[in-house]
Amino acid sequence: MKTRELLTCDTAVLHPKIQGLKPKELRRHIDRIAADLGAPDTDALLARILEAMLALQEPAQIETEEVARNETATIVRALAGHIEVTNENLNSVLRLTLVSANYLRHLMQQRARELRRAGGAGHPHAHHQHGGHPCGDPHCTEHGNERGP
Repeated sequence: MKTRELLTCDTAVLHPKIQGLKPKELRRHIDRIAADLGAPDTDALLARILEAMLALQEPAQIETEEVARNETATIVRALAGHIEVTNENLNSVLRLTLVSANYLRHLMQQRARELRRAGGAGHPHAHHQHGGHPCGDPHCTEHGNERGP
């Protein structure tokens, strides 16, 4: 999918199209849209979006259209230092936030998988087990921990 298609496709098909993209493709789109909007520092932009997303209160059990609008407005306001949001570019900004949110979600899921794997067979102390489970005790002297019990 080309960035131009992403910016012009019908909103009803936008989310399913974005969900099917790999993180590398999402990042490419983010970089291009951000540059078109005058924000050359994509990493700072993504950090701002992530901060805004994390600052939102816990999502409601049943998401309403009003809740979604308020959350989107909060994220768009957070971009004010990086992008000048106008009526002319609002559609692009909203699509950028959607693509960015999906990209950040992919990164968080990837990191969560890495952490789960680290606790299993890939854990540095997995060779030594206590009661059939990998040792995760930071005070276990059998793993060279100097603090001891």
